Amino acid sequence: MPHLPLVAWILLAPGAAAIASIVGDVVGAPGAEGGTLAVRRDAGDEVLVHVAPATVFLRTRPGATSLEGAQPVLPDAIAVGDRVLVQGPLSTDGKTLRARRVVVMARADVAARREAERQDWRRRGLAGVVTSVDARNREIVLRVSRPAGPPTVVLATAGREVRFLRYAPGSVRFADARPSSFEDIAPGDQVRALGDPLGPDGARVAAETVVSGAFRVVRGTAAAVEAGTGTLVVVTGVRGERPVSIMVGPDTLVRRLLPPMVARLLRGAAPDPDEALVRLPPATLDQLRKGEEIAALGPRTEDPAALRAIKLVAWVVPDAAAGGPGQRDRRGNGAGQTDPLADLLDLGGDGPW
Repeated sequence: MPHLPLVAWILLAPGAAAIASIVGDVVGAPGAEGGTLAVRRDAGDEVLVHVAPATVFLRTRPGATSLEGAQPVLPDAIAVGDRVLVQGPLSTDGKTLRARRVVVMARADVAARREAERQDWRRRGLAGVVTSVDARNREIVLRVSRPAGPPTVVLATAGREVRFLRYAPGSVRFADARPSSFEDIAPGDQVRALGDPLGPDGARVAAETVVSGAFRVVRGTAAAVEAGTGTLVVVTGVRGERPVSIMVGPDTLVRRLLPPMVARLLRGAAPDPDEALVRLPPATLDQLRKGEEIAALGPRTEDPAALRAIKLVAWVVPDAAAGGPGQRDRRGNGAGQTDPLADLLDLGGDGPW
């Protein structure tokens, strides 16, 4: 998450029209005499920043919307892992920048803010699928999946300041989400929201932040694995539905679920925090086998027979679980049903990132 709304403020500063601003993480820090600063932008590319004696270095707090309260610092106060906003002329190839101003936030400060946000989303966040949108009353109805509480929740957004964001195409990272509006939300979207309940039953929530995206989950059995082309053919088992060709790219999160974990989930147990997908060992497409169970999440498109996977999990149902309450074909396909394995593809874990 950028935590640098200063970008908008600086771009409005007098004389800033010919000046570029980049935001990212420090991967190479300057010394006491300055020199160069390597910054990895959120898009993944690196920019080499040249600093000079006239370059202004300031430290501010995460979430600041202006430079009020920012304190001057020396170049050697910047460390690898710090978050920076750098302003200055950018080369035509976008690879080097001559810094006029560097605004830095210490890595520890950014980490503390992010942890506080995660805790807040754990306490006051919820996730679900949009079933309807009431434009007149500016309300969003979600079907939610959780062990307790009502199966649907109404997000109330009228009469209050609500931050609307939309996931970028092909990404479920909060850092990539873009400013959005109530009007962008449609039935079938997946939503994560932060807010306080308006009553003791939690059926209505006063929304503060709403992050939405048009995603689709494909759940079925691998019919073919083509590692050379990066595709996986999945048969969903739904009558009349064509097999789905799932494209797995270098940025796709691929994980294999271990049998004990699968058995516990099929018995209705909640996932252990250590079983979050990002904490499981990475897997590759060539490790998957025909006949394995598959769940994949990707952007919703007009082609139902293709999916570009953002996240993909594979598993084999243990023999002990195949015939029990969590039988092989236990898959959510209705308003009151949930799939304990496909639910692992939830958009954000403890927060919307």
